[in-house]
Amino acid sequence: MFASDAPETSQTGSALVSEPQTKHDIKELLQERNEQSRVDNTISLDGVVLRAVLQYCHQANHEKVFVREIADAATEINREEGETLRVSNETAGHVLKNLGLYSRRLGSEGRGLILDKATQSQAHRLAFSYDVLPAQPSHSMHKLFRL
Repeated sequence: MFASDAPETSQTGSALVSEPQTKHDIKELLQERNEQSRVDNTISLDGVVLRAVLQYCHQANHEKVFVREIADAATEINREEGETLRVSNETAGHVLKNLGLYSRRLGSEGRGLILDKATQSQAHRLAFSYDVLPAQPSHSMHKLFRL
């Protein structure tokens, strides 16, 4: 590309985007792409494990959750969505670690997460960034984030 071509290309691009139909088409394309990205995140292993963690965060009187429970919940989410992938305890533990949710030994019963305010906030921040939060925030989310 030559320097002398740049202004013309720039002006042509501006003219295209200023057309109402083109703006509409671009908006639709971006919305479709955003929705596909959201679906991809939701069904990814990270997204499914995050959704499983959120289920426990939103249950009253849950102070801790074992990695095996998260794995079982993630497997159930997959099953409900027509997927056959079984999430093992080891896989769930690795996903949690990669997400920055570090499990710890919870006595002789195994490893898991303490669902304190810090862990729940981190889980919700991750879910927000992965775009896997439920469409309708729960009461506990309102309280946690003061929405």
